Amino acid sequence: MNNLKKILGLSLSVIAVLSAVFVCGVSASAKTLKKPAKVTAVNQERAVKITWKKVSGAKKYKIFRNNKAIKTTKKTSYNDYGVSAGKTYSYKIKPYNGKITGKASKTFKLTRINQTVIKSISNGDKSISLTWSKKTGADKYVIYRKSSDSDKFVKIKSVIARSYEDTDVVSGTKYTYKILCYKKSTKSYSKESSQVSTTYLDKVTGVFARENTDSKSISIKWNRVAGADSYIIYKRKAGESSYEMLAATSSTIYIDFKLSVNPTAYRYKIVASKGKYISVDSSAPLTFFTPHRDDTNPYYYDENDNFHIPITLNQGENYAELKALSDFLSLDGLYTAVITDGNGSISLNDSIITAENQGKASVEIKSSSESVNIVSLVGSTALNNIYDKHFTKSIFLDVEVV
Repeated sequence: MNNLKKILGLSLSVIAVLSAVFVCGVSASAKTLKKPAKVTAVNQERAVKITWKKVSGAKKYKIFRNNKAIKTTKKTSYNDYGVSAGKTYSYKIKPYNGKITGKASKTFKLTRINQTVIKSISNGDKSISLTWSKKTGADKYVIYRKSSDSDKFVKIKSVIARSYEDTDVVSGTKYTYKILCYKKSTKSYSKESSQVSTTYLDKVTGVFARENTDSKSISIKWNRVAGADSYIIYKRKAGESSYEMLAATSSTIYIDFKLSVNPTAYRYKIVASKGKYISVDSSAPLTFFTPHRDDTNPYYYDENDNFHIPITLNQGENYAELKALSDFLSLDGLYTAVITDGNGSISLNDSIITAENQGKASVEIKSSSESVNIVSLVGSTALNNIYDKHFTKSIFLDVEVV
């Protein structure tokens, strides 16, 4: 009897276990997986990165692009390299567990936009200028900036153009920029550009140059620029197009002794600098230099009120300062230059004197109009300020070829 009870109890236990297994099996087959949540897609440098939240019970996920399956993965992210710039893509995710398939997530749309490249950054007059490359699919460019007193980037402007002038700048401050491309219809951003920086420096003002009383040097002065640690001085002859660098100094005054032995007009400009960063060019004032000679006082007026400037040239040497003299006196080409004597010592072509043979010669510079003298053309007190004369009929260059 007892053995029978044991057999019956064991049988009931087995039935109970099998029933539980059966019930559980029915529940598992009826189980469903939730939709993947928080699906996002963002533009990376060479791909679109899709991410989503993990689904409980899911073993795999199938990724659909434009309703076509492109990948099955166990991860919760995927880099899609099969995309083209300017095209719009839709993404959704389905979870799986064996034969159990969950519902697809909400669709996420994104326009593929490659990151832009900032092509240039430069200091202007009260501004910093930026330019960057055009990117297919972008209809706006969003500019972010941070300054040397902050580690946080701040959006400063969205523009359609591919250039921007930032006028909210302070001299001596370092600014760093980055740019994102944007597509309004799909609210899509590109990956951010590489960062570029500059230290903004104001343009040098108050540049003043004049010949010193010793007639052997020119003094240049200018105003100090906030944040600058040095200044670079450049000069050129008035008739030339390119500048030469003279020096760099932390002072706001410089004396130029590197001057011609003949009367010459010079233009000077000053650039402020801080490390590798520089300001935009300053103004370039014109200064006429009349070198002093110890043997005699070479500059004089004759009895006819003509002004004489002596010049000494070596054979084969050129003198191209007629244009400089014209610029200095603001003649704007309204003059003529002719050889009055010389016996073949010099030649004159396009305002350039060439020393041919030893000897002496003269070149007369006068108004193109016979009825107007040089001072009337000048219309200023330029000659009066330098030579203490109120008028002159002609200017003579007395040339000696040695």
